[in-house]
Amino acid sequence: MDLIPQTEPISNLKSNQSAVFAKVKQRPVLLLQNSRPLAVLVTPEEWNRAVLRIRELELLLLHHKRLLEMQTDPAQAVTHEELEEQLAAKAATLHVVN
Repeated sequence: MDLIPQTEPISNLKSNQSAVFAKVKQRPVLLLQNSRPLAVLVTPEEWNRAVLRIRELELLLLHHKRLLEMQTDPAQAVTHEELEEQLAAKAATLHVVN
């Protein structure tokens, strides 16, 4: 994903919707109102990729926190199965828009 998306005045969304949506298919579009960022349009696929990536990173962070806790205080150690259960419980709380 590009860090600086294409820009469009929000008025173009009403006056030339098909052109704006054609741009969204190529890459995200930053909608501007009075030359200020208002919203970003992305495809559902791009949205889902971003949400899934965030979910993966949150789980990875939780994994690393648990490892650090176990290294710092061996009493905090859990079995591999317990760790998998904790990660699965955390994953169940994260929702993905389909």
